Order: sequence, then C-alpha cells, then structure tokens
Amino acid sequence: MIYDYTHQIHRYFGLEQALVKIPELLLQPWEDGLYTEGSLEITVASYIPQQFQHSFSSYKEKTVFYTVLEGSELVVTGYRAQRIESSGVSASIQAKPGRFMLFLPGEIFCTSLLEHDQEGFVRSMKVGFL
Repeated sequence: MIYDYTHQIHRYFGLEQALVKIPELLLQPWEDGLYTEGSLEITVASYIPQQFQHSFSSYKEKTVFYTVLEGSELVVTGYRAQRIESSGVSASIQAKPGRFMLFLPGEIFCTSLLEHDQEGFVRSMKVGFL
C-alpha cells in the first residue's frame, strides 16, 4: 500500500501505466456513480462512514487508487496472508482530500470507516485498473 499526496502521483506512474490518467480524473466534476473509461473502473460515492465490521476488500488482479474528495474517514489495512473476514489490522490511515492510497493486487483494505466517533459526510473516488 502506498499513501501519499495527490500532487505526487507522478512518482508512481511506473507501477501502473494507467496512473497517468489520475490527475485528469481528479480535475473532472463527478456525480456519484460507477463509470468505465477504457481500462479504468471508477466509483464515486457519497456516504456517512460506519464502524469497522472486520471485513476487508481485496483484488487479486488489479491495482486500486483511492482518495477522499470531501470530508475525512479512516481506512484500515490488513496482512496480506489473512482472511478477508478478520480482525487483524496492520495500519490505520486518515483519508482526506489531497491524499491518496494505492493498493496493489492482493493487498487487503477497508474504506469508509468512522473516524474517532466523528460523524460526517464523505465523498470518495475509487479507481480500479482492469
């Protein structure tokens, strides 16, 4: 997992060729929804973060770019060898505008989590590289 500032995304272009499209995508006005642009699967969503339910996501064959466009939330990662339904958290990260996470194939993570019992609206973008 990589956690960095969105203006530094160019440093990671060598990891995934389609990352070069991210700066342009971040400048576009998006409505909530699911979009496909070439080899990119883009999800833009608005929601209220929830408590961690000990369930992670993982993509065996795709890299995932994740950023919060509005608000802030907690994102947790797990250990690569653990089960998706698990309580093992290896790191917790505050996701907020101007920062991004890049999850490589096989890494497990959980987004949209309540941050320190603070409720509030969050809007995020997830881009999967097919």
